[in-house]
Amino acid sequence: MPSTRPMTATADAGPEEPVPQRLRIRSGGQTGVDRAALDAAMAAGLDIAGWVPKGGWAEDMPDPPGLLARYGALQETGAADPAARTAANIRDGNGTLVLLPAADFSASPGTALTMESARAQGKPRHVVALDDRASAKAACDFISMLRAAVPGSMSILTLPVRGKARRRAFTPPHMGF
Repeated sequence: MPSTRPMTATADAGPEEPVPQRLRIRSGGQTGVDRAALDAAMAAGLDIAGWVPKGGWAEDMPDPPGLLARYGALQETGAADPAARTAANIRDGNGTLVLLPAADFSASPGTALTMESARAQGKPRHVVALDDRASAKAACDFISMLRAAVPGSMSILTLPVRGKARRRAFTPPHMGF
């Protein structure tokens, strides 16, 4: 099976070594899983990106500059409606990973909107109940599948991560990226 890893090439020398694919975590920065994804990515040295509502709004940072003060790589959509943020993050990602606590595996309205937006835009999506190492492996397997599916000319896999807002204590297992 041919490799789907990006390659560099020179005009006269042909293909060189594969370029390592970078993982970029995309999130709208809401409390809970969305914010944890940004923090974990930054701690791991991964790139972050994402769209946020006008003024950088989040439940716990309602006043401008909101999330933009803490996460300078995020961008405003120009709309106050969080649905615009969700649609833009799905549009600009390669696939969406939704992480939910196994003890409460029901989709919030925002998570349901994320799943519907991904479906409507024809983007891959995967829901993982975070309860043990098997669920962390399922999340990693989804990321591996996306990496294999990204066209060879792309060197960055952008993964929107979504889950419930933090209204209850929740600690995800280590996912080992």
